[in-house]
Amino acid sequence: MKFNIYSHAFMEDPYPLIREARATHGVAVSEKDRVFALSHALCREILTDGKTFRSKPPARSTTVDSWLIFKNGEAHMELRALFRHLFAPSHVEGLRQTVREAVDSAVEEALELGEFDFVQLFSRTIPVSIISALLGVPPSLNDALFDLTANAAIGVEPMSTAAMREVGFTALRSMMEILKEVGIHLQAAGTDRVWNAAPSLAEDGPLARQFLENVVFIYGAGHHTTGGLLSGSAALLAERPALLEELRADEGLVPSAVEELCRFVSPVPVISREVTRTTEIDGIRFEEGHAAFVMLAAANRDPAAFVEPDSIDLRRSPNRHLVFAAGPHFCLGPQLAKIELQETLAALATRVDKLELTGPPSFHPLLATRVHRALPMRAIARRTP
Repeated sequence: MKFNIYSHAFMEDPYPLIREARATHGVAVSEKDRVFALSHALCREILTDGKTFRSKPPARSTTVDSWLIFKNGEAHMELRALFRHLFAPSHVEGLRQTVREAVDSAVEEALELGEFDFVQLFSRTIPVSIISALLGVPPSLNDALFDLTANAAIGVEPMSTAAMREVGFTALRSMMEILKEVGIHLQAAGTDRVWNAAPSLAEDGPLARQFLENVVFIYGAGHHTTGGLLSGSAALLAERPALLEELRADEGLVPSAVEELCRFVSPVPVISREVTRTTEIDGIRFEEGHAAFVMLAAANRDPAAFVEPDSIDLRRSPNRHLVFAAGPHFCLGPQLAKIELQETLAALATRVDKLELTGPPSFHPLLATRVHRALPMRAIARRTP
């Protein structure tokens, strides 16, 4: 069986192919110059061994090459250090009220409209507006950043054509221009710790450009991963009404529900690593120079790691999913993504009696992220006593 992660069938729904591959091959699929890791244990081993398995950009672009997600070793740690304060727990938790207000506004509009596209009303707007708040970027720029961030993802998509990559890289450059102006203003004011720690943007040196390129990366990561979690979770609530009832019956269930929905949705189905030295793990051989594909979607549905992995258990504990990866490249902002999903679930459970799909959901034809293109829905308000 050819394990074809580049097929449209895989991008629409990776799980049938994953189940077939697991039944046939076990913990991994080995091909001529690549290995697809399927088990939770093997995926975690690859992610945590940053010396043997290094990150590598999928396309040639100086803008993408500088992103911290594609850096390794000391260069990666130095870049992470620049943004560590930005994602400090106290700083992120301080945004909860801002998140709550953004979610409440979206829910209010959804109830007024009755029928709406969840992607446009929630997933497209909330993550970007919250990243702007995190970075001190004026809300007046969010409308432009919504579309630019969505287009920028195309630039690093392995399946993109030359024309698609040009759209993506044009969006990346436009975002850098916008954010450079904001950064120069914030550095001049001298009141923002993150921007003050960055190289002078007014001088436009290589380190300043690298900093801006990684601010763009933070927007993209926040937009697509969190947006995918929001829309994927909403689709499940619409398809399985008992989940919303369960959340409504127990408000304390929200934190564990977030972990379970993260596991089940898995908006980043696969990430790749380059093998730096030949090694063997659990009988699986990895050759130097070959590719190792970490199948996060498979790891998060591994029956060896999760009881009844294809079922949703909002009380699942422990829940050691790999949605935010592991090891040196563990996601910078998992707490922020979880807060956005927590507040969305709480608001929907409190104010919405029922979510219904009004048409077939559609996904972007992307490999790097599995996110909805459209999610047409109807929201029915709860009756007040």
